[in-house]
Amino acid sequence: MVLDTFKDGIDAVLHPESIKKPAKTVGDALALYYQFSVIPLVLLVVVAAGAGFALQGVMAATGLVSGFSGSWTWILAAAAVMYMWGLVPIGLLVFSVVFHWIGKGLNVYKGGFEATFTAAVYGMFLPLAVLWLTVLPVIGGLIQLVAFIWSLYVLVVVMSNVHKNTRVETFVNLVATGFVVMLVAKLVMGWVAIGLLGVVIGPIVGALVTTFHASLPVVSAV
Repeated sequence: MVLDTFKDGIDAVLHPESIKKPAKTVGDALALYYQFSVIPLVLLVVVAAGAGFALQGVMAATGLVSGFSGSWTWILAAAAVMYMWGLVPIGLLVFSVVFHWIGKGLNVYKGGFEATFTAAVYGMFLPLAVLWLTVLPVIGGLIQLVAFIWSLYVLVVVMSNVHKNTRVETFVNLVATGFVVMLVAKLVMGWVAIGLLGVVIGPIVGALVTTFHASLPVVSAV
């Protein structure tokens, strides 16, 4: 089943116009994502484990560690699993919520949220399939860039098919979504920066005020 899902996913990436119907539910679309991601995840874990052994070897050769404990291997492998089976699905859900909300606001989407999420899942297939190649210097980055550009095309085509609207309308919605996401990210980063500034500056100001009061002469009451 996993291999068949992966093959069907690659075929959908190569021929996105063939995807006409969305998944019945968001859960079905999410299950499709996890089934497709098994093979890319295995490849990514293998690459991460190899990178962990390589890093452990460099650290041992330079005297930073005494032996091959394998800790870095497990850490990188766990990070790969967390990224592909945790962060990416959450990101797809958040992106789909914003994308669907804007599409409904522009009155260009006729389908439900499951249609939007299904298209987002299909759009993520190619970047997932080649993610393990990022270990290659330069070439890996170029492959990811090409995969990202093609994934946008897949997203637009599948989204327009499942929502029964034009590709131009979908593309406009994609641009609007990207603008909103960047704006929200900028605001969040600003709030985080202000919060961190307060955490750093607050104690400093408090210490200065305390020092200033301590340096004032004590006036006794008459």
